[in-house]
Amino acid sequence: MTQTLVFDTTTPNYFTLTGRLELLEQLCASFRCVTPSEVIGELAAGTVAHPELRAAGMYLPKDSIGLIA
Repeated sequence: MTQTLVFDTTTPNYFTLTGRLELLEQLCASFRCVTPSEVIGELAAGTVAHPELRAAGMYLPKDSIGLIA
């Protein structure tokens, strides 16, 4: 049984701004990761002040974005 992790903005934001997105990917490899669409919007809004947040999108699973209302 695969366990599920639900991300708020804190996790991808922290790992992106510290340059450790690859570590996040490794830590989450055995989990199903879900990212609410609201979080995706918040990360996108944050790219104005922190352009490096654009990189976080590549680590968020495309098939699970927005599954949680």
